Amino acid sequence: MLAGAWRVSSEEDKQAVQALTDNLDYAAYEKQLLPYLRMQEDPPLEREGDVWTVRAPVDMFVHLGSMVGESDLKKFRAAVKQVFGESDPSLDLPVNERFYAGLSGKKLKHSDWLRTGLATTLLLIAVFHDEAGLEIPGTTPQSFVNELVSGIPGLDSDYRAVASLYGILSLIAEAAPRPLLKALERLLEGDGERIKPIFQDTENAWHASSPHTGLLWALEVLAWDPEYLNDATLTLGKLARVDPGGKLVNRPLHSLREIFVVWHPSTNATLAKRLSALDNIVKHEPQIAWELLIKLLPEYHSFASPTAKPRYRDAGASEREEITYGLIAKSYREIIDRVLTLVGDDPKRWVTLIRQLVSFSPEDRTRVTDLLEAFSEKLSGRDRKDVWAVLRAEVNRNRRFQDADWAIGEADLIRLDAIVARL
Repeated sequence: MLAGAWRVSSEEDKQAVQALTDNLDYAAYEKQLLPYLRMQEDPPLEREGDVWTVRAPVDMFVHLGSMVGESDLKKFRAAVKQVFGESDPSLDLPVNERFYAGLSGKKLKHSDWLRTGLATTLLLIAVFHDEAGLEIPGTTPQSFVNELVSGIPGLDSDYRAVASLYGILSLIAEAAPRPLLKALERLLEGDGERIKPIFQDTENAWHASSPHTGLLWALEVLAWDPEYLNDATLTLGKLARVDPGGKLVNRPLHSLREIFVVWHPSTNATLAKRLSALDNIVKHEPQIAWELLIKLLPEYHSFASPTAKPRYRDAGASEREEITYGLIAKSYREIIDRVLTLVGDDPKRWVTLIRQLVSFSPEDRTRVTDLLEAFSEKLSGRDRKDVWAVLRAEVNRNRRFQDADWAIGEADLIRLDAIVARL
C-alpha cells in the first residue's frame, strides 16, 4: 500500500520495497503476494508483465490506513527521501543528447511506477487521513507530508531537483502546496538564473519535450484552489519573466492565460479573487501582466485548453462561481480597466491596443477612444507615424467591411477618423 506500485526488473525498486518490509527478502515477500492475484472478486493487487500495482489506492488506504504505525512511517520517510532525492543523470548531458540518454544508462534508477506510487501515497495521507483513521504521534498527517516534501534534497536550491520530479510534481504539489511554493520562491529569487536551465527543449524529428512542463502542470493544479491561486499565478508570472522561449506551446504565460481566460477560467476562485491575483502580478511583474492582460481581452473567435486538475482535493470546486454572460461582461470591463492603466504613454502598447478595438463593447471602445484622443496630442516623430499607420489601417478595414457584424459603428469611426487626421 505504501509503495503503490513497482517494477520487478528494477533492482532499486525491489530494494525500496524490501526496505518497507523490514528488509524481508524480496523473493519471499513477492511469494506472499501471489495468492492475492488468484482472488475471484476484486483482487487488491495486480501484476502485468513485471509491474505490481495496487488496484484501488484510495480504497486500500481508507481500509488499511489505521494500521500504519510509527515504524511504517519511518520506513516510508526513508523511501521517499531516497527515491525523490535521486537526480536525473540525463540533465547533465548536452540538450541534443538527452533523447538518447536511456541508451547509455543515463536515467533514473527507480521506475516511474514506484515514484508515482510513493507520491500518490503522500497525497492520500494528506487528503484521506481522517477517512482512514490515520494518526501520527507528535504531528498531523499534513505536517508529516509537508516535512517530507520540504526535505527533498535540493528542492529549493537546484533546478535539477525540480526537473527530476517531472512526472510526479503535480501529485507532490497537491499533497504539499506550501512547501513546494516556498521552494520555488527561493529558486526564483533575484534574476531567477538558478531555475532558468529548466527551460531546455529536447527534441528530435518527431517530438519535443522540456522538464519545465512538469512544473507548469503542478502550478496549474494549485491554481484551481482559491487558497493558492495568488501564489501559484505569481510564481508562473516570475517563470514567464525568466522563460527564454522555445518551440513548445506549453509556456508559463500560456498557463496563466488558461487560468484567467474569463469565459472558461481554470480555477475555482471567484472573479474577485481572480482579479486580486491579477493585481498581484501587475504589482510584482508589470511587463508579464501587460502581456497576459492583452491575451485576456475580448475576442470574436477564441479557444481554451484544459489545465491539469487536482486528483483528490476539492480545491473549492463545490463552491465554484457560476459563469454567466453578466459575469463575463463584468470580467472584460475589469480587464480593460487594468489594460488602460498599464498602457500609459507607451506607443507600442497603444499599437497593440488599437488592433484589439474591434472586439470591444461600444462602452469600452468609447473609454479607449477618450484616452487615445488625449494621448495623440503628445505624439511626435516615429511614434506618431506608427500609431497613425495602425489606426488608419483599422479604420479603413472597418469601413471596407461595414456591413459585417463585427465592424465598428460609424459614430465611433468618425471619432477615430478625427484622430487619424490629427496624427
